[in-house]
Amino acid sequence: MVYRRPDGAVEAAVGPVLSYYEFTWPMSDRLTDEAWMEMLEGPEPPARPWWAEVHVVRR
Repeated sequence: MVYRRPDGAVEAAVGPVLSYYEFTWPMSDRLTDEAWMEMLEGPEPPARPWWAEVHVVRR
């Protein structure tokens, strides 16, 4: 599968493809789908944890 990341780069993947992000967010402030998309498409999206990065092949 070939897909475009939020930063505009293109990646190719083999097998199941799911994004994984881990970050803290106040329980009192529900994160909506729209707010989540803004975070992903913004200038500083949440970083992937180190153990998820090892599955990404860079050129």
